Amino acid sequence: MRKEALISVVVDSHWRVVLQRYYEYMLTVREKRVSRGRRAQPNHQTMTIFLRSGKEFFDFLAERGIHSETEIPQDLLDEFIATQENFGGCGISGLVNWLNAQGRVFRKLRLTRAARRAPGNHLLLGDSKVASLLNSFLAPTDGDEGLRLMAILLLLYGQRPRFAIKFRLTDVLEAKDGKYQMRLGRVEVILDRRVSDLLGRYLNMRRERSILEPTGENEWLFPGQTAGTHLGKDALSDWLWNKHGVREQQLWRTSLERAFRYGNLTPKAVQLVTGAGRTTIMEAWWSTNPRAREERNFGGLAVSNEE
Repeated sequence: MRKEALISVVVDSHWRVVLQRYYEYMLTVREKRVSRGRRAQPNHQTMTIFLRSGKEFFDFLAERGIHSETEIPQDLLDEFIATQENFGGCGISGLVNWLNAQGRVFRKLRLTRAARRAPGNHLLLGDSKVASLLNSFLAPTDGDEGLRLMAILLLLYGQRPRFAIKFRLTDVLEAKDGKYQMRLGRVEVILDRRVSDLLGRYLNMRRERSILEPTGENEWLFPGQTAGTHLGKDALSDWLWNKHGVREQQLWRTSLERAFRYGNLTPKAVQLVTGAGRTTIMEAWWSTNPRAREERNFGGLAVSNEE
């Protein structure tokens, strides 16, 4: 999304004006550096990252009834850093420093160490971002079905990015009531209706395409450009970043955290589906269940067999 477009879609009108001023400030800094014979910084990519972070922060504030600089509390900044993708000041530090320099905040804002060091939280996406991504991935439209399906496997089912491209056709099974099920990790999972519909459309499209290709059938669910290969790892990464502004690791880590926050699952149950390592699973569990930090007996946890 272009920089001007990012500014135009800020929800609150006041924050839209503030973000525009911040953009003009960055342009001024860039022009001064160029006039002095120095490198043009911040570059356009950096400015886009900073503006995207600013938009997310201002929308985050507006959702919580904050509509001016003087109302921004430190605890909301900490919460934003701990739950959004640009944690630890990455992407948001420039905006915070600029707001402080403007002298309009009631009390100077700080990028606290506690928020920076929240376990794995730099990879988490907020609820509004997750909802937006799911609506886009599951839209009943044509185009990018395979990439959208892979993204869903990361975000809803916690499949690791490097393995999502390596599913085989034999991992897909037809379940009852017209739904599909897939072998995920060490279990077979019946897919959500909307995901199953997307998978069905993708399989039909894939079948039609394979008929036209002289190389014949490919065992991989997501075939690559060369006969007998699966899709390259960069294809999903580039598509997610260029079209949705997120990284595949963010989808995967967010899925683990949401499995504990909303799914009421045990660590061992999540591990069976995702295949993630013990350390990663426990880190995600502890981030949603602080009391469980004292419980280290991972092997003794029960696995829920309830559907």
